[in-house]
Amino acid sequence: MDFKKSIVIAALYALTSMLLGGFYQKNIPSWLQWFQYLSYLTYSYEAALTTEFTTSLPFRCLEVDSAYAACKNNGTFIPGRDVLVKLKVTRSVGENVAVILLFIAFFRLMTYCCLRYLNRPK
Repeated sequence: MDFKKSIVIAALYALTSMLLGGFYQKNIPSWLQWFQYLSYLTYSYEAALTTEFTTSLPFRCLEVDSAYAACKNNGTFIPGRDVLVKLKVTRSVGENVAVILLFIAFFRLMTYCCLRYLNRPK
């Protein structure tokens, strides 16, 4: 396999993962939502969100309209768990790290196979 082709494939996968992984854009069309499960950025972003919002102090409600039920019920603070529910984060840090490790193992195996079987001496 040509080096230029591999760079193009890697760049396409990385850009698609960034765009459809949910980090930059939350409103992804329904016919493309399946791709978030193939994006390594989805799992690292969810792990970072889970780490941040499960271990942090509660957040102060805004004085204007809020999207959180705790603020609508005359509360003054939003628990971090409510933020995770609003962002639809369901996996734990351990689950996300395990999936990232599976991605690493998969890509290393694919790299080995490509180098072993597709890279023939001339």
